[in-house]
Amino acid sequence: MLENQRKTVDFETLTDRELNEILEQFYASLQSKRGAEYSKSALVSIRAGINRYLTSEPFSRPISLMKNRVFMSSNQVLGGIIKGLKRDEGC
Repeated sequence: MLENQRKTVDFETLTDRELNEILEQFYASLQSKRGAEYSKSALVSIRAGINRYLTSEPFSRPISLMKNRVFMSSNQVLGGIIKGLKRDEGC
């Protein structure tokens, strides 16, 4: 469940489009407990974990957060964060 503007959201039952919008916000807000940025591998693993959770029992949703076009914008947000990490490493 996610907190969205003080409302509890059962993201397991959202439509694909609604889930994409929530994921955009979620990816953009990710930070470790200490407020640091996650590594590229950690970010990719978080997305894979969410995908595995939604496609496994009991939900068994026929989706792929990595491949379905409906999740393109949330993947672009994640990709932008990863590019920012690479840019920061180059400094």
